[in-house]
Amino acid sequence: MCARVEEATGTPFSDSYREAGPMRIDEQFVPYPGEPFDDKKYTGDAYPAFGWAAAVAKVEVDLDTGEVAVRDCVSANDIGRVIHPILAEGQVEGGTLQAIGYATIEEMKLVDGRYLNDRLATYLIPTSLDAARLKSILVEKPFSGVPHGAKGIGELPMDVGAPAVVAAIHDATGVWIHDLPATPERILGALSGGPELAAPGVSLEEASPRTPEIEDLPPGGDRMPFRAPTDPGDPR
Repeated sequence: MCARVEEATGTPFSDSYREAGPMRIDEQFVPYPGEPFDDKKYTGDAYPAFGWAAAVAKVEVDLDTGEVAVRDCVSANDIGRVIHPILAEGQVEGGTLQAIGYATIEEMKLVDGRYLNDRLATYLIPTSLDAARLKSILVEKPFSGVPHGAKGIGELPMDVGAPAVVAAIHDATGVWIHDLPATPERILGALSGGPELAAPGVSLEEASPRTPEIEDLPPGGDRMPFRAPTDPGDPR
């Protein structure tokens, strides 16, 4: 690239780069044919094509421990014309497994604004051992406003898997889980009517360490003055 610029300009690339002038960015929205949209007034129809999806899940819930095992999940997705069936089914299966992880085990834990599980060793994601029996149904309803009638299948499978798992948990236990993931603690809390856990993604405050008062020290002073109140063997 540098050689081409130098050959065309007859000057070093660094000099040409400095003399290129300020950067200019041009943006323009092109609406669908026959679907007017005013980018200044935001009137019209900017998104005339929608993908639709539905899912059904089968789960097992241990009423003693609150553990959930997703056994089967069927996901149906209307993506317009299916151009590559194998890739489309793979996208549905991958998105569905990701949704199962979102529904059951994936959770960011924060204390004082810091992540406690900031790596894959502590942030759990589903593996092949956690995968349910997945079935994808591709519904073809081509959209006339685009070439080949395809509508897309990006994040669509991720949208319906988690609600399906939550609905299956309700069908098995009779309780609704309002915050994800549906961990054993949240399920047991809902079954027992106990206090709800903190919402996911909310940073908690770490309790300040307790400093013993002078009058709390044993007679003759503390032989381990720097021992924390939570150390093993501490009588306090």
